[in-house]
Amino acid sequence: MDNKLIFLKELISCIVLDVSAGPSTGSIIILSFGVSLKEREYSIMIYSAWRLDCLRTFKPLTGNNESNKLERGNLLKEIFKLENDIVSDVIVNNFGDFEIVFQSQKSLKVFCDITPKVEETELDENWDFSIHKKNVCYIHTHMFAIKSTKFDPDSC
Repeated sequence: MDNKLIFLKELISCIVLDVSAGPSTGSIIILSFGVSLKEREYSIMIYSAWRLDCLRTFKPLTGNNESNKLERGNLLKEIFKLENDIVSDVIVNNFGDFEIVFQSQKSLKVFCDITPKVEETELDENWDFSIHKKNVCYIHTHMFAIKSTKFDPDSC
């Protein structure tokens, strides 16, 4: 694992407190985590491609490219079931792709597909990871670099 992404390992043993996704966010998802149910300590906003898999059946449950005709339709049904699940592992590769493995035997895989070669858009981030208590937000950019900024509680 690339040491510059070691901060993602802080999620191990954390509880998923909240999942934000839906029509107003498109395929972007936001997950909030805490060591207890009382306080949000971490959050991840995922802009790039993602897929939720079942590790028991080796089948995808949902992904960012499915059509979503209903507000909490098929695309969202499985991702919202992550609420109150516990992170058992985080696996990261050198490109910034990562996988969060949950005790429920589900796996959220994130694929950094926003690159310098992608048609220019306003979006230049693959994902960001905020550590609330440390007041820091790590951003994985389209250039496969990690940028550090102050955490903005209004954006998560």
